[in-house]
Amino acid sequence: MIKPFFAGRFYETEFESLKKQIESCYEGTLGPGSLPMKRGEQVLKGILVPHAGYVFSGSCAAWAYKLIAEAKFAKTYVILCVDHYKRCKGVSTVMDDFETVFGVAQVDKVMVQKLVDKGLVNVVDDVKEHSLEVQLPFLQHACMDNLQNLKILPLIVNDVSRIKDIAKEFGDDVCVIISSDLTHFGEDFNYVPFRYNIKKSVAEQDKNAMRFISDLDSDGFLRFVERGKITICGKKAIALGIEMFRVLDVVDVELLSYYTSSEVMHNDSNFVSYAALRFK
Repeated sequence: MIKPFFAGRFYETEFESLKKQIESCYEGTLGPGSLPMKRGEQVLKGILVPHAGYVFSGSCAAWAYKLIAEAKFAKTYVILCVDHYKRCKGVSTVMDDFETVFGVAQVDKVMVQKLVDKGLVNVVDDVKEHSLEVQLPFLQHACMDNLQNLKILPLIVNDVSRIKDIAKEFGDDVCVIISSDLTHFGEDFNYVPFRYNIKKSVAEQDKNAMRFISDLDSDGFLRFVERGKITICGKKAIALGIEMFRVLDVVDVELLSYYTSSEVMHNDSNFVSYAALRFK
C-alpha cells in the first residue's frame, strides 16, 4: 500500500476537513459555483486539470471533476502525471494500491500487467509525486457514489518516444485525467520572457498552447512548448493524453476554467497559470 506523502501540504489530512475543503473548491468564487449533481450516462473521455495545492488550483480542478462526478462511471481512470522529482524512467506505474484520506484507491492491475507485458511501461515500488497524489482525493470525492468500484491507472510520463503505442492499448471504457499546470512565470521559475503586459502575454501564450491540445496535435504542441522553452510542467503527460484522445475519437474539447495563482496570492511577479479542459 502506497501511503500519502503530500497530505497536510497540498490538501487537508482529516476526512471531514478534506471533504469541506473540496466542497469549498466547488462553491468558491473561482469554482463552478455548486456541488456535482446526480450521475448520468453521458460519456466523458477525459479532462485536463492542474495539480497545485487545493487552495491555489482546487477551484479550477473542481470545474472538471464536476463533470466526472456527473458523467457515466468509467471502468478505469487513467491519470497521466509529471515526473517532478526525476525518479522514474520512460513511462512508469505501480502495482500497489494507494491509501488516501478517503480510503483506498485501487490500481487496475490487469491493465498494468498488460502494459508491462508489452514492454510499454515500467513498474516502480513507490511513488512520491504530487501531480498524481493531489488528483486522488478529488477523484474519490467525485466517485463517492461508487467508491468501492473505483479503479485508477497512474502513468508517470517521462518520455514520449512510445506514446502512440501506449495510446493504442486503451478503449472506450477509460476516462483520462491529464495532470498539468500551464505556464510558470517569474524569476522563481527562471522564466521571464515578457516584461510588459505580462498576464495578458502569458494568457495568450497559454491560449496558443491549448489550441494545439484542442486540435489533438501532440507533435505541434511539443514543438511549440520546446521552441518557446515554455514552463508547462506536464508537457509529456499532455502529449500522451492527446494521443489517447485521438484513439478515443474525441471530437469536442472545451475550456472550462482558466486563471493564475496571482488571483489567489496577489503576486504578479511569480505565478502559475491553471486550466481545466473537458474532452468528449
